[in-house]
Amino acid sequence: WIRTGGRAAAQLVPPPPALGWSSPPRQTNRRACARRCGPAAPGSRPMGASFAACCSERDKEDDHPQALQRQACQACGGVIAGRYVKSGNSFFHAGCFVCSTCRRPITDGCVQTKEGQHLCAACQPWCYACRQPLAGHMTVSAGGCRFHAECFRCSGCGTKIADGHYPAGPGVYHCEACHASAWQAREDSLDSRVLALERQAKLRNAADFRLQWRPELVPCNRQVLQALGVGQLSMPPGEQMCVCCDPATKQVTVVAAPRSEPRAAVNISYLATALRVLRQTRHEPQFSLDPKNAHDIGGDLQVKMFYPPWLAATVAGEVLFQADYELKQICMGDRQLPCLPSLLDGQGPWSQQEERGGRAARQWFVVRRAGVTVAQDGALVPHCELGVDARQLVPSERGYVDAARTDERDSMVRMAKAISEHFAEVAAALPAVAELVHLARATVLARYLLESGCRCDEATLARYALPRCPEGDRYSMEIPTLRTKQLASSVVKQGRELLMQKRHRSIHGGVDLGVKAEKVPTQVVHQPLLGPDAGPRPPLPLFHCAAAAS
Repeated sequence: WIRTGGRAAAQLVPPPPALGWSSPPRQTNRRACARRCGPAAPGSRPMGASFAACCSERDKEDDHPQALQRQACQACGGVIAGRYVKSGNSFFHAGCFVCSTCRRPITDGCVQTKEGQHLCAACQPWCYACRQPLAGHMTVSAGGCRFHAECFRCSGCGTKIADGHYPAGPGVYHCEACHASAWQAREDSLDSRVLALERQAKLRNAADFRLQWRPELVPCNRQVLQALGVGQLSMPPGEQMCVCCDPATKQVTVVAAPRSEPRAAVNISYLATALRVLRQTRHEPQFSLDPKNAHDIGGDLQVKMFYPPWLAATVAGEVLFQADYELKQICMGDRQLPCLPSLLDGQGPWSQQEERGGRAARQWFVVRRAGVTVAQDGALVPHCELGVDARQLVPSERGYVDAARTDERDSMVRMAKAISEHFAEVAAALPAVAELVHLARATVLARYLLESGCRCDEATLARYALPRCPEGDRYSMEIPTLRTKQLASSVVKQGRELLMQKRHRSIHGGVDLGVKAEKVPTQVVHQPLLGPDAGPRPPLPLFHCAAAAS
C-alpha cells in the first residue's frame, strides 16, 4: 500500500502596527534622546503625519492627547519620549522598531507574523503564485511555500484546492481527483513496462524449461506394437488402432480403427502406461503442480509432483504437466479463448477477498463421466468427459490446504465451470489438453480391461520401455511460478487518504484421472463396429492370449 496526502494550513495575517507621538516628562535626557531619536536639527520637520522630528520639540506639549506617561520600549526597555510605534499592546522607539529578518528600521509599514515577529515591506512573505504580498489575506502553506487562499489552485483542472493537496512538482499541486488520475496513469504505464518484461521472461522460460507441448512426443502405435513383439505381417494397417476383447475368452486384440468412429482409436503406449500405474498403485495417474515452499504459495518456483513418481520425464507424465500448465495459462490471461471469461476481470467475491489480504486457489482436471461401449464384434470404444474443479486455498500449519467452503460466485469457480461447459472448444484450441483426453480414454480402457478379467502380461509390461522425453535425466522438476502482477492496479480512497491497490494471482492445481465409480460403466451395442476389410487382428502382447489364460 502506498500512502499520500496533505492538508493546507490557512492563516490571516494581523494588521500592521500604528505610529504615534509620546510626551516625555520634563526631565528629558538629551543624550538619550539623541541616541534614540537622533539630534534635533534647526528647522527640522516631522517625517510624516504620524512622526515628529525630535523629543525636545514635544517637551512643551504636556497636554498632548496621545501622551504616554513613562511607557517603556519593548525592544530596549527605555522610556519612550518622542516618536513611537505601537504594535498590538507593545510600544517601541521608532529607532528600535526594526525588521526581524534584516534588522533595519521599519519606516513604511510592516507585517506582524503569528509568532510576533515584525517584517518590513522587503522581507514580508509573498504569494508563490501571484508574487503579491500575503498581508491581510487568508493564506495557505504547502511544501514550504505560501499562497493566497484564492491562488492555491490545482495545476490540472484549475479549481481552488479547499481540502487535501498533492504535490505535482516544485510549487505545483493537484487536487484529489487530478492526483488520482495522474497516479493511475503512472501505474498503468509502469504496468505496461512490467508486462513487456514478463512476456520476455515467459518466452525465455518456455524455451529453457520446455513449457510448450511438443506434438512430436506422441508415441507412434506401429512402433509401440513392434516394440511389444508384433510382426510386420500381422501388423494392422495405418496409425490409428482399436482394441478389441472377446467377452467369452477375454482375448485382447488390436485392429485398425474404423474411420466411422474416431473415438475407437487408442494410443497403445498410453494404455501400457495406465496398465502399469493401475497394477502398481491401484489408482489412476495423477499430477500436481505445487509451490516449492508449502507455506509460500507465491514463491518463485513450483515443483512437478507425479503419482507415481516414475511418471516424471515419461511422455504420459509430460502430457499431464503440459495440460495442467495450459490450464494455468488460461487462468492467468496468457491465453485468451472467446468462450471463456477473464479470470482477472476485477469482479466477484475473489477480488474483495484479495483486497482484504488475498488467498490463493487451485484448479485441476477431473473425470466427470467415463465408460466403455462394447460393440457386437468386440470392438471397445472408451469415452471420457473431462472437466475442471476449483477450490480456494487457506494457510495452515501444513501449508496451504483446501478451504472448508468455496463461494460458487468466486471467479475461480466461474472459470472452472466455463471450461467444463466448453471443454470441447478448449481441447480443440489447446494441443496438450487434447492429448490429455487421449490419455484419459486409454486409462479408462485399461481399468475396464482389468475389471473385466483380462489378465495382464506382467513380464511383457515390465520389458516395455515407456516413451520418455528426449532431455532424459536433464528433465526439469522445477519451473518458475506462473503469475501475473499487472492485472489490477487501482486508486482507492480510505478515510482521508488515497491508496494504490494492487492484486496478483497465484494458482496451483493438477490432474486427477481417477474414475469415481467403483467399476467403469459399460454399454453393449448389438451392432458390429468393424468392417469386413478391417485387416489383421493380432493379439495385444500386453495381455495373455486365450490359450495361455486357459
